[in-house]
Amino acid sequence: MNELTPKEIFSMVFYGGLKDAINSISDEEAKDMYICKLIIDNMSYGSTTNRYYDIEDVHLEYNTNTVLQEQINEINCNWEKYNTGERVWGWTFGGKDKAIVRAKTENLFFTDELHWGWISIDIPFFAYKSYLEWKTQTDYTDTDEATKNYEFSAIHFKNEMIELAKKLFEEKVILQKFGKNIAFIVECIEDEEDPINVSGITVA
Repeated sequence: MNELTPKEIFSMVFYGGLKDAINSISDEEAKDMYICKLIIDNMSYGSTTNRYYDIEDVHLEYNTNTVLQEQINEINCNWEKYNTGERVWGWTFGGKDKAIVRAKTENLFFTDELHWGWISIDIPFFAYKSYLEWKTQTDYTDTDEATKNYEFSAIHFKNEMIELAKKLFEEKVILQKFGKNIAFIVECIEDEEDPINVSGITVA
């Protein structure tokens, strides 16, 4: 039997933590959920000429139909303050109608109360060692350290998260928890590509 690679060890442990995180969602919220996102936080640090990328955090964000409707009502009833008042966000959203469209798939934080749910993914410490070994052993297209870090997070790591998300559907983890196959997005914060809707790939 072949020994598992560091990538395989990390992925196996992370998948267990991912399933635990999903199953920790309350049944009341689960039956009302319509979207879940696996967020890879690889924000850049340093100057524009000396950027440094690294994966700071990976977590789940989700929204329910109830909260979405409250968000839409907030936008419709109080758009003036977001457009020109205490929260000058109108220019960012491109108008009220576009803000409503974006609220369906983005955590806009219109008020302190109206925001998406957030769940950390817990994994044992030893898995981090496997993560570092996987990162070190990866073949990169560039020798520049900043480029390598970006490539790992936005390509290699993200692609593995997509595969694990697909596995959630294949093993019916999503279906059993939510009673339906909800939208499941894998998103890397610093990424040249669009977020991936895994449910659109795996669910006929």
